Amino acid sequence: MFYFFSVILVYLDSGTGKACIIDGREAHFELRLEKQNRNAIQLAAALEANPLVEKVYHPSLESHPHRELALRLFRPEAYGAMLSFSLPEAPERIDRFMAALKMVGFANTLGGFRTTVAHPATQSHSSLTPEERAALGIHYGTIRVSVGIESPEDIIRDFSEAIQESLI
Repeated sequence: MFYFFSVILVYLDSGTGKACIIDGREAHFELRLEKQNRNAIQLAAALEANPLVEKVYHPSLESHPHRELALRLFRPEAYGAMLSFSLPEAPERIDRFMAALKMVGFANTLGGFRTTVAHPATQSHSSLTPEERAALGIHYGTIRVSVGIESPEDIIRDFSEAIQESLI
C-alpha cells in the first residue's frame, strides 16, 4: 500500500523546457508506480540477457548482490523503477549509445513518468576522479535508468537497438 501526502512537486521537463506541477495525491499515482516497477523488472531482465551488456544492477535480478535483502524488504514486483547497467568503457561508444536512443530521453534528473537515462561519469559524479568513481562501482560505461510507464516492449526495443547500433 502506498500512502499519500499533501505534496506538490515542480520540475522542469527536459523535453519541452516547461515547468510542470505534479500533485503527489494523484489518483493514478499508485498505478503509475506499479507500471514503472513492472517495466523496470522486464528491462533489467532483457539487459541482463544482452551479451553486449557487462552488468545490470536491479534488485529483481538473481545476480544482484543484495537480492536476499530486497526479497525481505520489498513486496514482489516492487523493487523500484531505477536501475543501472554497464556497457564497455569506450567514450565514443557510450556517446553513440546515448545518441541512438530514440524513445528514451537523456535527463539531468531522474524519476518522471517517462523513461530517461543519465550518465553518472559526466553528470552526477563528474567531479570525482576515475579512481574515486571506480571505488563506487561507477565507470564511463555506467548508465542510470529511470524506467517510465511506456510499453515495456518499446522500452526494451529502444535499449536493445541502441546497444546493438553503438557497440557493434
